[in-house]
Amino acid sequence: HVGGALDLRARSSASGRTRGIYLNSAEIDLQHAISSGGRTRGNIVLQLFAEDPPDIHDGQDIQIGEAYVLYQLPIHWDSETTTFLKVGQFQVPFGLLAVYDPHLQIIQPLYSDSLGVRTDFGVALSGTLYGHLQYDASLTTGSGPNHADVDPNRLVTLRLGRTFDTRNGLVNFGGSLLSGRLPVTDLDASDPFAVELPPSGRVRANRLDTSSERYTPKTRIAIDATYKYKSIMGRGEAVVGADRDHRGQ
Repeated sequence: HVGGALDLRARSSASGRTRGIYLNSAEIDLQHAISSGGRTRGNIVLQLFAEDPPDIHDGQDIQIGEAYVLYQLPIHWDSETTTFLKVGQFQVPFGLLAVYDPHLQIIQPLYSDSLGVRTDFGVALSGTLYGHLQYDASLTTGSGPNHADVDPNRLVTLRLGRTFDTRNGLVNFGGSLLSGRLPVTDLDASDPFAVELPPSGRVRANRLDTSSERYTPKTRIAIDATYKYKSIMGRGEAVVGADRDHRGQ
């Protein structure tokens, strides 16, 4: 399967950062099913981006977004329990990032300010337990996508969720825990705006290098909720945590 998208935007303001009509990104999405015994067991996914984010100097580039292999493991505790293994570059399953892909949305979740990454390289397990509880657990580098360094002790993420089918629509609640080394996203005089990650999810601001001053230990706790009723969809999340020994939010 081959798909794609063009993200064309326009922005103006009386002061501050301005930009006319611009192409934020163009992407190609490739997906190939993995079959065994006449059944689909997983997928191979690859995203390619040509991006020009307006708030990152010299940000024009061609990047890889998500690139992973997803395969259903032959684990059968009962008929409603599933386990999928994911290996490669994928969204960190923390908060709303575990349940939907926001890279084409104008309003983003809190990952830019709180985590400093959207996609990361590593391994993950996901699925459902007894048909009711959804789970996601990942072990990733914490350095963002398109990095060759692999440190499996950097970032650990866990999310548990539950979907309720009510008379007024579907409701999903989730709780997430995260711990590891991530980019510094503090605001200061030299960086007065929140880190705005490009569509590919690449960490490319110059201050986010591999030195100890650019990465810091972070712990985060999040709760998220998704509500769907007919064509109406609502999402929200709250995140708290700390960088080193300092409280943050």
